Amino acid sequence: MGHGYPMRRSIKRLVLLLLLSASGGCGGRIVDTAASDASVDTIAPAPTGTTTGTSPVPTSTSVPPSPGPDAGTKPPPGDPCTEPGDIEKRVCGKCGRQIRTCAVSRVWNPWKPCEDEIPDAECAIGEVRVEECGNCGKEKDTCDPVECTWVVGTCTGEGPCGPGDIDRTPASCPPGEYRERICDTKCSWPPFGPCTK
Repeated sequence: MGHGYPMRRSIKRLVLLLLLSASGGCGGRIVDTAASDASVDTIAPAPTGTTTGTSPVPTSTSVPPSPGPDAGTKPPPGDPCTEPGDIEKRVCGKCGRQIRTCAVSRVWNPWKPCEDEIPDAECAIGEVRVEECGNCGKEKDTCDPVECTWVVGTCTGEGPCGPGDIDRTPASCPPGEYRERICDTKCSWPPFGPCTK
């Protein structure tokens, strides 16, 4: 009886140690592992520029900035063109020539300076002049786009007489008398005056 008691105590201690080992009571590694997982997924502070959550979120330095509200809505400056490198030509100045090129953004670059103008040309392409003509009429002259010389237009809007013209008639007058009228500055005839010798 006396020797059996220490043996039973040893068996109980062995069983107790086995139970503690199975439950993870020695060392506490299961608890530490859970705490470590929690620190990664839920406890760790979010990096600058991110929000907390259950999965890592990229920082602001790795996310491209979002475009502004007008991005892609405003048309680019200049007229649109089809193919970068295209060249457009036109006449300019005093029968000169100028060009512009299509940029890689598919808009026309500004026109280059006008070149090869005629030094002694009378006029510039597109120029118009209005001259008085005839009896208070107007004449619209245009510039020839090839020679840059004046092309005389037709006189229009003339009156029946020229300023200072005199018109006499014996109608309704005694023999040897006549009536007279003088064209005014607007190239119009006033009424005849009284009969006079």
